[in-house]
Amino acid sequence: MRKHQRGQSLSEYLLILGLIAVTSIAVVGTLGSTIRSQVAAMTQELAGIDSSGASALSTANAAQAVIDATADLGLDQLRQGQGQ
Repeated sequence: MRKHQRGQSLSEYLLILGLIAVTSIAVVGTLGSTIRSQVAAMTQELAGIDSSGASALSTANAAQAVIDATADLGLDQLRQGQGQ
C-alpha cells in the first residue's frame, strides 16, 4: 500500500528553478546594456562628473531593448494589426 504524498517533489522544484534561471538570463541579456549604462551614470553623478552622456546611452539602450524584444516575440506585427 502506497502512502499518499503531499507537496512538490524535488524534480518539480528543480523545474521551477530552471525556469527562473532561464528567465533571468533572458532578462539580463535583453536589459544588460541598459542596466550597465544606468549604473555608470549613477557612478559618474556620485563622483561629481556630468553623466548626461551615460544617461543618453542608457535611454538609447532601453529603446533598443524594447525593439529587440518585440521583434523577437513577433509582437511588432500584432501591434500593427497584422497578426490577425
